[in-house]
Amino acid sequence: MDLSRELKNSLASLSIVPGYVLTIVLTLGLTLGVLVSMFNLNFLLNFEPLPYPNQDRLVISNWEHKDDGRLRFSNAQNYPGLREMASNRDLFEQLSFIKYGEEIQQNDSKKSKILVAYTGPELMEMLATPFELGRGFQETEAKDTNNSVAVISHQFWQQHFGGEPNIIGQVIQFKDINFSIIGVTASKFIEPQLMAVGRKTQVWVPWDFVNETEKDDANWGLFFIDIFMVGKVKLEQSIIQAEHILTTRINDTFKSEVAGVPYFDKREITVTLPKFEQVILGDATSRTLMVLIGVFVLMLIAAVNITNLVMARAANNQRKFSIQAALGARKVHIFCNIFSEIWLVMTAASFLAIVVAYISNNLLINYTQEYIPRVNELSINGATLVFTFSVAWLLALIFAIVTVQQIKYRKLALALQASGKGAGLQISKKVRTFLMISQVALSAVLVTCNIYVLSTSLESVNKPIGFNIQELSYIDVDLGGVNLSTRDEWVSMLKEIKSRLIEHPAIKDISIASNAPMARTINMEWTVAVTTELGGGKKIGPGIALIDENYIPIIELPIIEGRNFSSNEAIERTKYAVINQTMANMIDMNESAIGKPLYFPRQKVPYLVIGVVKDMTIPEQNDSPRMYIPSINAASFMLKFHEGQAPNAEQLNHLLEQIHSQAYLHDMYSMEEIHHNKVSLDQIFAWCSASLALLSLVLAGVGIYGMFSYTIALRKFELGIRMAIGATPKRITTLILVDAFIPVIIGLFASVMVLYGLYLYINSATDYVVSVQYKGLITAALLILITSMIAGVMAIKSTISKSAIHALNDR
Repeated sequence: MDLSRELKNSLASLSIVPGYVLTIVLTLGLTLGVLVSMFNLNFLLNFEPLPYPNQDRLVISNWEHKDDGRLRFSNAQNYPGLREMASNRDLFEQLSFIKYGEEIQQNDSKKSKILVAYTGPELMEMLATPFELGRGFQETEAKDTNNSVAVISHQFWQQHFGGEPNIIGQVIQFKDINFSIIGVTASKFIEPQLMAVGRKTQVWVPWDFVNETEKDDANWGLFFIDIFMVGKVKLEQSIIQAEHILTTRINDTFKSEVAGVPYFDKREITVTLPKFEQVILGDATSRTLMVLIGVFVLMLIAAVNITNLVMARAANNQRKFSIQAALGARKVHIFCNIFSEIWLVMTAASFLAIVVAYISNNLLINYTQEYIPRVNELSINGATLVFTFSVAWLLALIFAIVTVQQIKYRKLALALQASGKGAGLQISKKVRTFLMISQVALSAVLVTCNIYVLSTSLESVNKPIGFNIQELSYIDVDLGGVNLSTRDEWVSMLKEIKSRLIEHPAIKDISIASNAPMARTINMEWTVAVTTELGGGKKIGPGIALIDENYIPIIELPIIEGRNFSSNEAIERTKYAVINQTMANMIDMNESAIGKPLYFPRQKVPYLVIGVVKDMTIPEQNDSPRMYIPSINAASFMLKFHEGQAPNAEQLNHLLEQIHSQAYLHDMYSMEEIHHNKVSLDQIFAWCSASLALLSLVLAGVGIYGMFSYTIALRKFELGIRMAIGATPKRITTLILVDAFIPVIIGLFASVMVLYGLYLYINSATDYVVSVQYKGLITAALLILITSMIAGVMAIKSTISKSAIHALNDR
C-alpha cells in the first residue's frame, strides 16, 4: 500500500467537504487545546521538579498550636524559637532564617513600597541562585556581620532602574539605612513562594537588619506569621525524626518560659518541616486536577460528536467503498482510507490545539499567577507536543475502528446493484443509542458538577462580610524618622495627622486604628491571651484592635448590644472593651457579656465589656473572637472617602510631607481591593465552571442534533408516507421526539448513578466534603432536556416544513 498516495487521495477527498473538516478541526482544536493547557499545568505541578538542587531535602519550619488537642492556628513562630531550632546543627547540612516584610524606599521621590526578605547567604546557596550581575550574599554578609548590602530581583532592576548596567554599587535606602546593591538575580531565577502564592521578593538584605526589637526578643508568648527557618536536612537524616526532636525541644523550652500564664497551660506546639514542594503547591494540585477532569469530560463529549460526523461521512462514502470492494479492495484498505482522512483532519486540529494551548497558558500566567503556584513556568515543551499529537492520533485510530466496524464488507459490492432507496450505509441502532446515552450522561455529569462549583463560588463571592467596604481604605504611616520622645508627643502627632487628613476634600471621615478589619493576610490582628477571671476562668485568644471612637461608625459595624467608646475614653485609654458576637458567646452563651471583666496576662485590673458588635465574615477566615480596645496608639488610619474621590499614595505622601519631612506613607490599600483579591480565585472558578457548563451544553446540543438528523434521514420515506395520509407537523415532531428521548432519559439516569458514585468517593476517600445539591441536579437535567428538545425540533424542521412529496422522493 502506497501511504503517500493514500494521503494525497484523502487530501483531495477532504478538499470537497470543507464544512466537515472545519467542524472537526474547530471542535477538537478548541477542546483539545484547553485539555493540553490543563495537562501542561498538572504535569508541571505534579511531575516537574522544582528548579533547586536537592529539592527533596529542602524544608521550611512550621509550628502548629493546639489546646486540648484542638488546632488553634498554624504557621506562627517566634524569634527565640527560631534560635532554639537553629541550635540543632546536627540535623541540618545548611540552615537560614528568613523574614518577609514591606518597606518604603526612602531615596525614591515616589516613596515606593518594596517587598523585602531578610535572610542569609545559606539560603542563596541552597537555592543555587543565578545572577545577572554581581553576586549573592557571602560569609561577609552572614549573621552578626552588620554589612548593609542588598540583592535585587531582575524584575525590580528593570522596573525601577531601567536595567541600568552600572547598578552594582548604587544605593537603595529604607529604614534610614543605605544598602549597597551587590547583585541582581538572573531573569531565569524562580523564587520559591514560601510566604504566599504570587509574592515576589524585590530586595534581599541580610538578617541583621531585622528590627532589633524583634530579632532580639526573648518573649516566647509572642508569635509572628512572617518568620521561618529554612534548611537542608542532612542526607542520612529522617525528616520525621528531625520533626520529633525539634517538637520535643521547642515544647520543653516553651512550657518553662510561659509557666504561670493560664492561657498557655494546655498549649502544645508541633514542629513540622514540610518540604518546599509541599509548601509551594499546597492544595493547588487537587484543584487543578479537578479542572483537568472537567475538561477531559468535555473532550469526551466532543469526541462523541466527532464520532457521529465520521460515521456520517462513511455513510456518504458508501458508493465509493462499494466500488473499491467490487474492484478487490479488502477491509483493511477501507480502514486505511477512513483512517488516513481522519488522521489528516486530527493532525490539523492538533496544530490548532497547540495554538489554543499557548494562548491559554498565557492567560493563566497573566491572570492566575497570584493564585496558582508555578504557573509562570508554563510553556509549550516536548511533553506538551507528545501529549497533543498522541491524543489526537489515538482518537483518529478509535474513530476509524468504530466506523469500519459499522461497515458490512460483504454487502458493499451488492450495494452497486441497489437503485438508491434505503440502500445507504446504516449505522447500527445500538451504536447510535449508545452514543446518544453517552453524550447525554457525560454532559449531565459535567453540567451538574460545574453548577455545583459555580453555586459554591458565587456563594463565597456574594456572601455579606458584615461591614461596609465602599470607599474605605487603610493607610499605615511611617514615623520612624520623626523624633518623638514621649507618649504625649506621639499622640499629638497622630492627632495632627488626623486633623490634616480630614481637611482633604476627598476624605469624608477618619479613624486612628491599629489594623484594618480586612487585610491581605489571613491573620490580620495580633492575638493576646485573656481570661474571664483573675488567674483563671475561661481562656480566650481574641484578635486585638486598638481603635478610636470613629472606627466602628466608619466601617458601619452594627452594635448588637451596649455602646461604642467615647473620644475621651480613646485618649485616656480607659479599660473598656467592645467585643464581637463570637467572643460574647464564648464568655457566656446564656447571659449578656456587658459588664463582664476580661483579664490580660500579668494584669490585675480587667477590661470591662461595654459593647457587642456583629461578627465580620471575612473570606478565607473563620469566625474568630475579636476585641476592640480604645487607644490612640498606632500611626495607622481608616479613611472614608467621598464617592469616587479616593486620593492616590503620591497625593497622601505630599500631604504628610507638609506635616513632617520624615513622615510618609508606608502602606495603603482599599477594603474593596482586598475583598476582590480574597474572592478572586472563587471568581475565576465561577467563570471556568460557567464556561465549561455552557460549552458542554453546546457540544451536547450539536451532537444530539446530529443524532436526530441521522435518525430522521433513515426514516424520511416513512415520515413522507405519514405526512401524505394526514399526519400534522406537530404529530410528526412528537413522534420523533418521543422515540428519540428514550436514550436521553437513560443518559440522565446514568448520570445520576455516576454522580452518586463520585459523591461517595469524594466524601470517603478525600479530604473534601461535598454536599448534595438537588437544585443543581434538577437544573442540569432540565438544561439537557431543553437542549435536546431544541436540537430535535431544529433537526425535524427541514422535513416537516416541506410537502410530503419531498420526503417520498428521499432527497
